[in-house]
Amino acid sequence: MKTVVSIRKGQVLILFIVVGLIIFASVPSIVHGSTTTTFQPSAADNYLRQDAATNYGGAQLVEVQSRDTHRNRRTILKFDMSTIPPGATVISATLSLYYYDILGTVPTNRPYWVYRITQTAWTELGSTWNTYDGTNSWSSPGGGGDYATTDAASATVPGSYGWMNWPVTAQVQYAVNNVRN
Repeated sequence: MKTVVSIRKGQVLILFIVVGLIIFASVPSIVHGSTTTTFQPSAADNYLRQDAATNYGGAQLVEVQSRDTHRNRRTILKFDMSTIPPGATVISATLSLYYYDILGTVPTNRPYWVYRITQTAWTELGSTWNTYDGTNSWSSPGGGGDYATTDAASATVPGSYGWMNWPVTAQVQYAVNNVRN
């Protein structure tokens, strides 16, 4: 069976995926035959703030920011892919996030990267810059050692606010083959 997955998260302040950034995404939307299913919103989301080891899992927005060494922010997203049949072949998968800059600065043409998170036990209401579930530490603060770069995807910031799309087919296929909810 062939499966097409497209991911979409509405009204999200995104952008922090820079050199050290990590948007931890797993997946979101599928086509079974001629039927398309979109995973929206994500099953869990949070952002990790370096200068405040606080949980932001209940926030309405997620933030991405690459600043100095003490004010970085990383977004983590999780999608429930249990409806994708085991062994399915993913033909196409896209993570779509709406970009807008609350501070008024648009980093036009800057690439932002999405990485597959390897610490799958993180929790929305427990994760912080220092811990993935409120108790257990990331392998390095901010989840810096808990992601894979082999199937990373990038998108470039547009000249104005709008949707950004990351091709995450390889990440979704990995999740279908190796991670079951």
